[in-house]
Amino acid sequence: MKKQRYYLVFIVAAVLILSAYCAFQVKSSMNILNRADMPPSPVKETEALDLSIPLVTYVNTASGDVLISCIDNGIQLLAGDIGPISLFTDNLPSNLPNMSTLSKYEASNVSDKVPLELSSIRSNGEWDFFPCDIVYTEYDLTSQPENMGWFEFFKNRLAAEGYDGPIIITGSLSFSTNGTDVSIVTASNVIVNNVDIDMDIQSVSEPSNLTPAIYTISVVFIDNQNPTEVFSKYIEIPKNQEDAAWLGTSYNYWSADHSQYTQFISALQYDENSLPKMYPIFCDHGGELRIRDFVFAPQYLVCDIDGDHEVEIIQYNQASSSSMSSCTVYQLSDILSTRLVLILN
Repeated sequence: MKKQRYYLVFIVAAVLILSAYCAFQVKSSMNILNRADMPPSPVKETEALDLSIPLVTYVNTASGDVLISCIDNGIQLLAGDIGPISLFTDNLPSNLPNMSTLSKYEASNVSDKVPLELSSIRSNGEWDFFPCDIVYTEYDLTSQPENMGWFEFFKNRLAAEGYDGPIIITGSLSFSTNGTDVSIVTASNVIVNNVDIDMDIQSVSEPSNLTPAIYTISVVFIDNQNPTEVFSKYIEIPKNQEDAAWLGTSYNYWSADHSQYTQFISALQYDENSLPKMYPIFCDHGGELRIRDFVFAPQYLVCDIDGDHEVEIIQYNQASSSSMSSCTVYQLSDILSTRLVLILN
């Protein structure tokens, strides 16, 4: 009887030891599985960044270097309609990196030989800022694009304003991202130039179209999406001398006092044969204020400004008054949307 009890104790102890061993093996296997399911560690380039200071990106413009991205503790601080950047400065971290410590990156992947006016950024990030190949093309009267979809959009858009002059596409910036083709297209009938202000009044002619307005319009065309207008300036230049004198702009003189006139832009309008022709626009001081910003056209840069592996469209709008220049960032997701608007005062 005593011997049987020893056997029973031995069997129970063996079972307990075997159970403990099995539990240990199961736990070890679970640990291996858990490690396999863990997300990968951050990429080396992220590990190399100093995360104790904000991650910033500036774009170089005619208004200077403009801060367009500021990520602090994983949060993007520059988003929405911020307005005047000077009023927002107090909301930025005090430990922004010094500009001299930032690396400069140039959009060198433009596949056309025409240089971009907006092309460089500065940042303390270390990712591929320009992952897309860009095709930038300039057009003139003798070399208009063959894309009729672009032409029809601008034609209908301007007809809605009452414009009946020539449609001139001046430039396109095209690229592909995530298998989607994108084109930023600008149309304008404005030519920045100066003509002889002392020309014979009798030699000045007027356009034949009834509404010889001036325009600059930019539109983003994206595959399988409706076109999105991102910039528009449109002003009618009157042919009636009374309206011309009141508004201060005309294709003709409305006074014999030549000294009051300024001329710095012309417009492509239709002549008597319905062919595009350049017509100088004359203005007095008041008229100059109305049309002076037509010497500037919007500038664009396609860039991944925040390291999320998605490119953004940066639009820089220069103005005669520095307080009216602006910078807008558009993000490309399911639809084109505005992420940031800054007034560069």
